[in-house]
Amino acid sequence: MKFILYYSNFCQHSKKILLFLSRSKLKDDIHFICIDQREKTPNNKVNIILPNGKRVLLPPNVTEVPALLLLHQGNNIIVGGQIMKQFENMNKAIDAKATNNNMEPLAFSLDEMSGMSDTYSYLDMTSEQMTAKGNGGMRMLHDFVSLDHVDLIETPPDDFEPNKAKETDYTQLLNQRK
Repeated sequence: MKFILYYSNFCQHSKKILLFLSRSKLKDDIHFICIDQREKTPNNKVNIILPNGKRVLLPPNVTEVPALLLLHQGNNIIVGGQIMKQFENMNKAIDAKATNNNMEPLAFSLDEMSGMSDTYSYLDMTSEQMTAKGNGGMRMLHDFVSLDHVDLIETPPDDFEPNKAKETDYTQLLNQRK
């Protein structure tokens, strides 16, 4: 986890951030801690009471919500609108990486995604081996098979009777239920 988000269910700004994160993959890198239930300890520290009953110490530098604790950046805290800017920049970086900075999926390309043959040959093959007089490049059969190739598919015998209910079984069942 890279972040801890402190939020309140009573804060509109927190709700906006939670809604944004619910639609983003960023939520996988975030611990969410609701501060609505908390208690003050005898030594004037604040504990957050989690839904499972456990207590977590609220960092003293968290004075408002929403607050984002940056675990991998020196435990710095950002608040308010800075949180949305942080997440929007991170989302843009994720989108750019996923689309190779095109910001759109790659289009179909005849050069890269199709073809009737390999776009390469083996270095140890002579030009005669690649012609119709030779073996015509039979060594490079990756997408095709030769005409005399036989593929066998194992199928059930012709006398196979499926193990399914017959129409008469359904009508008998309906008559029994009446």
